[in-house]
Amino acid sequence: MENIQEGIFLSIKPRFVEAIVDGLKNHEFRKYKPKSPVTHFWVYTSAPVSCLQYLVTTSQPVEYPNQISKPGLGNSEFDNGLKSSIYAFPIHSVYRLNPHIPLDELRQFGFTPPQSFSYTKNHASLIEHIYLHTNLTQIL
Repeated sequence: MENIQEGIFLSIKPRFVEAIVDGLKNHEFRKYKPKSPVTHFWVYTSAPVSCLQYLVTTSQPVEYPNQISKPGLGNSEFDNGLKSSIYAFPIHSVYRLNPHIPLDELRQFGFTPPQSFSYTKNHASLIEHIYLHTNLTQIL
């Protein structure tokens, strides 16, 4: 799949993960962006779920005050400057990890849930484990 050096891990609250999976949220809003462009991000769903669940493909983020061209959860707030985030990463497709990877297992690879984001290149053994022991099923 994608080059692991072009990806990041993100922690996202369960209600927003559900909105992404349901197709209601089509951008992920962040205050910061990685130094290099990213093609995907791995979604760690925060407590009480506490597991790695999804892979999302993305592209260059919209940077405020530029506008998002389609409706979606949080898009109008972003367009009107009402969010503290200045970057909106488009969500192109979503893949489910089968099985999900719980936090206890992730910690065996030195993974801790990121506060902002974490580069996949810093977790090569975890990425290898994902590709060897999980299946990715496109859901969106």
